[in-house]
Amino acid sequence: SATKKRRREPKILAGYHCSFTGCDKAFDHQGELTKHEKVHSTDRPHVCVPCGKGFFYPKDLRRHERTH
Repeated sequence: SATKKRRREPKILAGYHCSFTGCDKAFDHQGELTKHEKVHSTDRPHVCVPCGKGFFYPKDLRRHERTH
């Protein structure tokens, strides 16, 4: 069976710029920009039940929960 490798989008040196006012960051890959833009969001959908602290990613919530 033939397997297809998933290719990463082409690298464009500093070609992807953050669109938030006052932020001058630029990234080589679209995915890096998408991940960075979460920094500007107040939405943290993964919430710790005992303390109410929110996280962008489920992995960060799981790591935090081990501290309780």
